[in-house]
Amino acid sequence: MKRIFHTFTVMSGISALFFLSSCSSPSSDTTPASNDVTVSVSVKANGVTIANNATVFPDDSISVVITCTGNAQNNLSRIKVTSTYQTASIIDTTLTGTSATQSFWWPVQTTTGAVVYTIKVTGVTGNPATATFTLNVADIANYSPVLGNQTDGVGELFSTSLDSVYSMTDIYTNPSKQSAIDIMYCSTSDSMNMLLSPSSARATLAYGTNWGSHPGEQITNWSVRNITRFKLANVTQAQFLAATTKSKQNALISSAKAALGEPTAGSVGIYDTQVYLFKTQAGKYGLVLVSNPTGTVTGTSIAPGQVQLLIIMYY
Repeated sequence: MKRIFHTFTVMSGISALFFLSSCSSPSSDTTPASNDVTVSVSVKANGVTIANNATVFPDDSISVVITCTGNAQNNLSRIKVTSTYQTASIIDTTLTGTSATQSFWWPVQTTTGAVVYTIKVTGVTGNPATATFTLNVADIANYSPVLGNQTDGVGELFSTSLDSVYSMTDIYTNPSKQSAIDIMYCSTSDSMNMLLSPSSARATLAYGTNWGSHPGEQITNWSVRNITRFKLANVTQAQFLAATTKSKQNALISSAKAALGEPTAGSVGIYDTQVYLFKTQAGKYGLVLVSNPTGTVTGTSIAPGQVQLLIIMYY
């Protein structure tokens, strides 16, 4: 998200997501709790109300409404808003009376991670009121691996978490990478090109007992075989390539998930320009666009037996 739009309204009668009133001491020389100020916060992403600790994306439009309430015995005095993302206060200004409205923008983090906002409102007397909310800024990862089939010599395996291509021999020499492999590629005896889950029967068939020069290279000897699931998506190549911002990519993945439900196949036959929804062992969703699975398209550098994948996914 590039920026966050924030409106704070000093008035009563507005519902909000997070509500905290201040507390007073029960001793007789303090202001009664009923006279203390209160504060509540409502947050929306792209016009839709979200809960505390919600996940948002770097170019989402975030609006925040802060509602402060004073009373006849205790006028509002000050509001201060801080965040874990920056050292300077986002807001630090005086208030008067029991109602006021102020609107403005403030910048927020554009890198991934959690940012916590703290709002503190004080009255002329009594105890302050404090509310907090957290936004977890996620990202969309973009990958473009080239994979080779069983005889091509280019790596057959892809790790989304490491953004790296590996061969079966690489995994044999470094077995700790087994747990990072999400997607495998193979060509079948009847010239079908396929994406595979490491856990699938097709992976066993393609890279099992008849694979490699050493038995240790075979996938049947892996101690960890991740479960990845695939499904042909209702997304065109044009729609995939048009999703050029984080929010558009997020919306494309989300709409595919809503339309298709959970991907269920451990292997899927792939065709040029088709788009597939997938879900990794870690619960990450993504879309993969297949480009040139046969290596026959004029003007490309993809050799026969190789496939170019374009991948976007939540990360």
